[in-house]
Amino acid sequence: PKERIEMQRRASQLSGLLKLHKEIEALEKTIADNEQQAAGEEGELKELYLEEIESSKKTVQELTKELEDILYPPDERDSRSV
Repeated sequence: PKERIEMQRRASQLSGLLKLHKEIEALEKTIADNEQQAAGEEGELKELYLEEIESSKKTVQELTKELEDILYPPDERDSRSV
């Protein structure tokens, strides 16, 4: 019973990691596509692509931080005084 609970907890954690990773990959593809589109545009449409690129990059940074926090949780001993 304890092993099963632990396995379910671990599967849930890995599922969350995979979801974050897929979101990051999708955003990176969107960024690359928008950069390519922006290169061939001018004026207002180009500005819209550039805004979308910046927004996507910010979201990638946030998701990457979230992923790193899950993968590398802070060590409880680090916050203790020596």
